[in-house]
Amino acid sequence: MKQKLGSFVITGDKIHVSDPCYDYDFLGAINLTNVLEGKYLAYITRLNMGKWGTRTAKLSIRHVDYPEVIPNIAFDWEVEVDSGQAGFFDDQYYKENQGGDFGDTTTLFGLACSLTLSKKHGGIIKDKGVVSETGFGDGCYSLYVGKNKAGKIVSASIIFIADEELEES
Repeated sequence: MKQKLGSFVITGDKIHVSDPCYDYDFLGAINLTNVLEGKYLAYITRLNMGKWGTRTAKLSIRHVDYPEVIPNIAFDWEVEVDSGQAGFFDDQYYKENQGGDFGDTTTLFGLACSLTLSKKHGGIIKDKGVVSETGFGDGCYSLYVGKNKAGKIVSASIIFIADEELEES
């Protein structure tokens, strides 16, 4: 089941893709460049995984002006996760607000934790990003992007539960 989490704004040409527990320059974080600036819609896809219950299979974003662009270009490396959550963030916002403590919702990490532990399993971070829980917790997850005709990234997805995992459930 696909659920809309809301919208956020990218103010530059970069999106930081990361587990919010990491420092900005952590090697497991990804900086997408050549991104179209503007408003993005965010969605999670939740699936019933049988004995494992309902899990978040995918976190997706897309620029409001490009609803038809599917993220189908595999990124060169995977998103690393150590706190059971990952997200897409305005690059400058993440750089200036990285870190924090669990339970302290005035910090990026604390707010992210409160959103991923909520009934929605994710949410919008201060109109500057989105975070969601990951399918089965910590690990490495595939990242896909979609581009417009000018070559700018206008959509992206992190796949937490791959098709082969669906077949095993």
